[in-house]
Amino acid sequence: MFNRSTLPGLASAIVLSASAVAADLPSRLDPLPPPPILEPTPVASWSGFYIGGSIGSQVSTHNWTTTSLQSPATTAPALFNTASARVSLDSTRFRSAAHVGYNFQMTDQFVAGIEADLGGPFFDTHRVQGVPGTHGGATLLGFAGNADVTRGLYRWDASIRSRFGFVATPNTLFYATGGVAFASTRYGINCPGVFPAGSWCSANRSEYISAMRTGWTAGIGVDAMLSDPSWIVRAEYRYSDFGAINRTFFSSSAADAVTSRLALRTHSFTLGLSYKFGEKPAPLIARY
Repeated sequence: MFNRSTLPGLASAIVLSASAVAADLPSRLDPLPPPPILEPTPVASWSGFYIGGSIGSQVSTHNWTTTSLQSPATTAPALFNTASARVSLDSTRFRSAAHVGYNFQMTDQFVAGIEADLGGPFFDTHRVQGVPGTHGGATLLGFAGNADVTRGLYRWDASIRSRFGFVATPNTLFYATGGVAFASTRYGINCPGVFPAGSWCSANRSEYISAMRTGWTAGIGVDAMLSDPSWIVRAEYRYSDFGAINRTFFSSSAADAVTSRLALRTHSFTLGLSYKFGEKPAPLIARY
């Protein structure tokens, strides 16, 4: 039972208990603990100059079609063999090349650029026996009594192309490419001149014509950055069409002239490695 003498002591106990509880509560004036520091994630950029090389295979479709014999360009029905007038100097060869280019990353997902390359099978020679369209015709295997030889030589090719790519992941770029292409070629006929015993020519003749071809090229590919984003690997397919040119061999001889249409197309499958200069991966800054 309370009495007046116990009230001061009870009041003191209540005040002390409240003070103890208040001391355990955080003060509004105490600073909050700092938030954890998150390291920014580096994001690779495709922008910059690069150089590199590639290896692979190249299929050349080299069609030789004899359109007329003798000069002027009129067909000689008695000797013109239409069945053998068209032959293919096709081949599949190892191709190596060097390239240089520049990419500009326009947005997070799109990249544009320009690239030049120089390569080829380098002096890939293909031959057939005989002169296409003549009395002996031409065959890939040759046959007895035909002493003539027709040759096609693919030296090298080059291109200047634009590139447009889509960034599928920060380190993966799918692209399309296209532009102007050049090819150095050489064609020739060796004709020993033992007509009619196996040679088209009436005298010993040999003629080669060099031709620089200009055409177009287009292709698709994929680039992938390695763990060091300065190094980029690629896989690419490209088609090139150099059109057709007309050439007359032995034009100084009215009896032996051969006029031909020479068409060239190529398919190239390559794997490459490039080194990109300039920008390193930049931190990704969060925006609010």
